[in-house]
Amino acid sequence: DRFYISESQLRRNIYKATGLSPNSYIVTLRINKAKSELFDSGKSINTIAYECGFTSQYYFSRCFSKITGMSPSKYRMLIS
Repeated sequence: DRFYISESQLRRNIYKATGLSPNSYIVTLRINKAKSELFDSGKSINTIAYECGFTSQYYFSRCFSKITGMSPSKYRMLIS
């Protein structure tokens, strides 16, 4: 309402701009942030998952693996 655009139009615009659904786009942004945290910090994977907006480490690991092709712990080992 605030931006005078319907929810469906907003979804179409996000898809057109990114090639992803709004939910997929948000998850991708969170995973990119997590990748940065895995590289730059010594925080636990559970802490990183929570700080990036995931409510469970299991869901975070599933999303991370789906997008990157490897688990968060394997990613951390490879970039170290």
